[in-house]
Amino acid sequence: MSKAVRSLVFYSLFAFSLSALAADSSATLAGQWKLSMSAPRGTTEGTLTLQQDGNKLTGKYKGPRGESPVTGNVDGDSVSFNMEFKARRTVTIAFTGNLDGDKMSGTFAPQGGGGRHNRGGNGNQGSRTWTATRQQANSASQDAN
Repeated sequence: MSKAVRSLVFYSLFAFSLSALAADSSATLAGQWKLSMSAPRGTTEGTLTLQQDGNKLTGKYKGPRGESPVTGNVDGDSVSFNMEFKARRTVTIAFTGNLDGDKMSGTFAPQGGGGRHNRGGNGNQGSRTWTATRQQANSASQDAN
């Protein structure tokens, strides 16, 4: 009977370990990323700094036109986040994409009709592409000093 009990305990612990791994299957995005966005007038680059609490993302984007708060979610390797830019009016830009190691990529589009007043187009900028690369801490320069 003790052999049966040991087997039961072993398989129970094994099953528990697998369920714990499955429950924490979301990728870790916390840290600093170099974000590149295609735009009608070329590529825009900036720094995306993310914090992660479970599946919830928060942080900020810092680029040529200032800073923007970032909120979003991660589900497995799928990521979605929003940036909110304030100028004459507030514009929210929605990003969706996938994580592959230390790189992310996907599409983004302004929300709520976005775009400028009919300047040779329909006013809607449509979806554009983006990529991001995780920035590693520069320990090599610290070691050289």
